[in-house]
Amino acid sequence: MNKYVFSVVISIIAIFALEGQSRFTQLVYEGQKLLGESKFAEAQQRFDLLLRNRTQLPKTEYESSLIGMAKAQLGLGNFDLASEYFNFYEIQFPQGNAREEAAYRKARIYFQKEEYAGAIEQLSRFLEVYPASKYRANSYYWIAESLLQIGRIEDAETLFKRIVREFPSSYRVEAAQYRLEVIMLTKHERELRQLLQVSNEKLIQQSQKIRGLEREIAGLLTKSSQNLTSPNPILDNYNTNRRSVQENLQYRQDKIADIETKIQQLSREMSGLITELQRIKQ
Repeated sequence: MNKYVFSVVISIIAIFALEGQSRFTQLVYEGQKLLGESKFAEAQQRFDLLLRNRTQLPKTEYESSLIGMAKAQLGLGNFDLASEYFNFYEIQFPQGNAREEAAYRKARIYFQKEEYAGAIEQLSRFLEVYPASKYRANSYYWIAESLLQIGRIEDAETLFKRIVREFPSSYRVEAAQYRLEVIMLTKHERELRQLLQVSNEKLIQQSQKIRGLEREIAGLLTKSSQNLTSPNPILDNYNTNRRSVQENLQYRQDKIADIETKIQQLSREMSGLITELQRIKQ
């Protein structure tokens, strides 16, 4: 009889244990599904419930819950908390299935926090540790974006070109190509603005020259005792110079107007490219 009761008790405990494990597995599944649907707050609730029962969780469910919670916090914009969870995951599961993803996402958080120097350093370190990572193209892309943000345009351009050349099948290629177009337009705009500055300086010089000539002509007319209807070679020479300077001045004004029109056109093109780039990133 005692043996029978003991057997029944063991069976009941085993059934409850299986039901518990089944419930944990279901919660993990629900949390991952919610992550895929970008319902981060709801996913956080599932993973939080799982982690509160840490001592009862099987290893697989515990690992999935940790990485899931990190992703949920990332989706919610809680970057520091997400970084802590990714870091804790790496400590708990140094050989875990998601260790590479955790390292990559933790490094990319620096870019999301707009700490661009840190992003360059951490993503570069990630590439050293995982040189054959499936996140290589992504890592190069965010390094390039970080370089762009701190004004290192040429270095960023080199990396964007590398992405297009070395990772032709990556979905980052389209965004990299748009960035290269934006960089090209930015450089062109910068050249035009430099030309505009030089043209403005020359325009000022020509205007000053005209005013100087006009003062000299006025002085000649005042001092001249000659009949103004008779030929005056000195005055004619000044008038010729004045017309030449005025023509040069008009040329400069037309050139400046043309440059300003081109800059406005470039700005519109850049705005369109950046809008399209934001769409691709999403």
